[in-house]
Amino acid sequence: MRNLISLLVILFIGSFWACQPSGDENQKSAEMVDSTESAEATVEFDSALAAEYGADQYGMKKYVIAFLKRGPNRDRDSAESAALQRAHLLNIERMAEEGTLVLAGPFFGNDDLRGIYVFDVPS
Repeated sequence: MRNLISLLVILFIGSFWACQPSGDENQKSAEMVDSTESAEATVEFDSALAAEYGADQYGMKKYVIAFLKRGPNRDRDSAESAALQRAHLLNIERMAEEGTLVLAGPFFGNDDLRGIYVFDVPS
């Protein structure tokens, strides 16, 4: 029992020692912080660019998010399902070309939430 406790203590201390960052990693972290701070100091707000994108005085812009849920009508034949999927993809393409759709994508798995849309519209 005493040997087991000694072994566990050695393993416990060894795991702490093995998880400590080396001197090179500490130096790299400090360099990254320094470069980030200097980059942040040079960033300036561009009000003309914000206005071009339709952003407010803080450079922020509102978007509308829509989640696609699995519907109750799931008993379609394969031809009808393929036609619906094609129409869905054409609609996504049309909205993207219009500039109203910023992002669209599926959620994987068998959950009720099936996808997401992010729209660039007033409401």
